[in-house]
Amino acid sequence: MYMKNIKKILSWISILFLSLGAICLTLAFLLQWNMNEEKIIHYIDENDLSFLMVTKNGDTTNMMEDTKKYLLSIGIPNEAILSVINSEPTKKFVGKYTYQIFKQIIYQTGHLEITKDDIVALVKDNFPIISFSLNEQGLTFQKQQQDKILNLIDKHSDNVLDLFPTVNQFIHKMEQELLYNQSVSKFVFIINTITSKKVIIVLLIFLFFNVFFLFLLNWKQKVSIVYFRTSILFYSFFFIGIEVFLGTIVKDFLMNEWKSANRLFNYLVNVISKNLWIFILLGLFLAVFLTRILTKWKEKDLEK
Repeated sequence: MYMKNIKKILSWISILFLSLGAICLTLAFLLQWNMNEEKIIHYIDENDLSFLMVTKNGDTTNMMEDTKKYLLSIGIPNEAILSVINSEPTKKFVGKYTYQIFKQIIYQTGHLEITKDDIVALVKDNFPIISFSLNEQGLTFQKQQQDKILNLIDKHSDNVLDLFPTVNQFIHKMEQELLYNQSVSKFVFIINTITSKKVIIVLLIFLFFNVFFLFLLNWKQKVSIVYFRTSILFYSFFFIGIEVFLGTIVKDFLMNEWKSANRLFNYLVNVISKNLWIFILLGLFLAVFLTRILTKWKEKDLEK
């Protein structure tokens, strides 16, 4: 009786570790899947960047004021500035820039550098957008204006890096204007740790060990499957709880803190929820499959 209780306690501990290991491995996969250049550019492209023009208090951000001043200084018409900020070429550029910032902040890799050639290419890509925007307002965008803009970019090329801050300057601006605080260092540490290849390998070994240990403790197939089903259900309901938490408390908090970015927050929470539901449904399907196996075994036992 004593040994039986010990086996149960060890089995439940193993179930807990198995579930936690699977949860961590899933989070590592989701982070790596979503935090790449292609995904970040896609997420930015799907949203309106005009929310960057105001702080969570509704005031115009210094970052946006700097951007507008620079765009005006190189000859971009004031009437077309919002269209330029929300254009596809600009969003792609911002996505690449954001990805490089993430790489440096989280992984301390990569080299963030904006050159005059990058700005020239960006502005040229925006010429059709500027022309279309001005035409809608009864204005024209002439060849002379385009040449003037390119000449002014060359003249103001030394100010390019002032417009696009270094990583440290970016963090400082975020601390002052957005939803950034000291706890981000902990967040960065967690992401850096959980997406580390060494940690992922350790998690895989840890999961394999727990599976082997459960089979060793419970050599009868029925008992082992019951424990595995319990672990899978714990895993699934954990992520259901996370999904509900993100869709209610987190979303409401972010939307109340920075109302101008509500569309972005709603979009990102929906993306995360969609990703989570893939794993939730896989877990529930596997749990149902194991339940079906146990039911058939019970039916066979009754027939004997």
